[in-house]
Amino acid sequence: MEFWNSTLGSGFILVGILDDSGFPELLCATITALYTLALTSNGLLLLVITMDARLHVPMYFLLGQLSLMDLLLTSVITPKAIMDFLLKDNTISFGGCAFQMFLELALGGAEDLLLAFMAYDSKPPLNHMFSKQLKTAHRMEVCNSTLENGFILVGILDGSGFPELLCATITALYFLALTSNGLLLLVITMDARLHVPMYLLLWQLSLMDLLLTSVITPKAVIDFLIKDNTISFGGCALQMFLELTLGSAEDLLLAFMAYDRYVAICHPLNYTILMSHKVCWLMIATSWSLASLSALGYSIYTMQYPFCKSRQIRHLFCEIPPLLKLACADTSTYELMVYVMGVTLLIPPLAAILASYSLILFTVLHMPSNEGRKKALVTCSSHLTVVGMWYGGAIVMYVLPSSFHSPKQDNISSVFYTIFTPALNPLIYSLRNKEVTGALRRVLGKRLLSVQSTF
Repeated sequence: MEFWNSTLGSGFILVGILDDSGFPELLCATITALYTLALTSNGLLLLVITMDARLHVPMYFLLGQLSLMDLLLTSVITPKAIMDFLLKDNTISFGGCAFQMFLELALGGAEDLLLAFMAYDSKPPLNHMFSKQLKTAHRMEVCNSTLENGFILVGILDGSGFPELLCATITALYFLALTSNGLLLLVITMDARLHVPMYLLLWQLSLMDLLLTSVITPKAVIDFLIKDNTISFGGCALQMFLELTLGSAEDLLLAFMAYDRYVAICHPLNYTILMSHKVCWLMIATSWSLASLSALGYSIYTMQYPFCKSRQIRHLFCEIPPLLKLACADTSTYELMVYVMGVTLLIPPLAAILASYSLILFTVLHMPSNEGRKKALVTCSSHLTVVGMWYGGAIVMYVLPSSFHSPKQDNISSVFYTIFTPALNPLIYSLRNKEVTGALRRVLGKRLLSVQSTF
């Protein structure tokens, strides 16, 4: 018999974009984040359409099918590509290749046809269609008036004595967060000497801070400037989900960063084993995955309450505690669940951080070298400064009983961990870390030289 296909036994080797890029770790992290976003957003859309009877109409039925196809299509390709890169094994069996091809063609072809059917479904004028659906929903259930009208955010800018000055300060902090975090992301990406677990975790921290402050600050500033503080029901749900995801992910990431410093200082000979690149990416994936799942569940459960007491949320953005005060149903059990979530996501990571740095301090005090002791203390003190600013505001909001703090104090604490901390994090790391400042000089020096050479 002629063995016409030699790959039948050995399979194929997939050489994709992760193998040809200049920054494969960064690209892998980006693809992982996009895959997590696809899972959570499509999963959220499927769950909402399934649970809300008002969305059981052809338009949303087709949209649910689109989300299902997208979810399956990306799951056929992305997880294998990521795992192949992490395990350094790009092989795929002959049968696996055929099966993957079949699924990709089936899902892609089905989505091609579905998009055409969705266009046919949308043939009537969109404005007429949306207004008709809103009126139908209003007739079906009037108890939740905010579904159509949304909420009004009455935050710190509306209750301060000098709103213009405060708005200017928040705007300046936001631009500082954009430039400093963006610069730190650029430096770590461009300098190969910083492609180690410590700085990969720092890269993720800067990304989370950049996204977190961008979810909240621009809307708050624009609302103040145009004197329109309204936010739609869906916009409030999305803002809550993103804030919970990014905030919870940062809670876990800070604990992993403390463990990284503990291993580097207390077990330097085993650092490459205990904090390998695989372990580092596993930490990052764990932070994003657990945070997304937790945020998805709590966002859906919060928004299913009927909000008929008032439309005014006395807070800078949509967050669970101030939103529950508007519910016209018993929320005591759910408030206990939110408290448990706060304790679970804040206290264990904080305890792990304090334990790590207690061991680090004990080790540092017994170091024979003054230079090594100074370097370790500088690195750890910068991390502890970040931890203190972040967890302080979050604990006030989610762990302390509501009788211990007022809505005004909640506003201040939320500004602290969503605007103030993201702006200062990269400055603390860059100004107190010689490796980062050295990399910054090298990157900026190369850019300046390349600009001068063009003239």
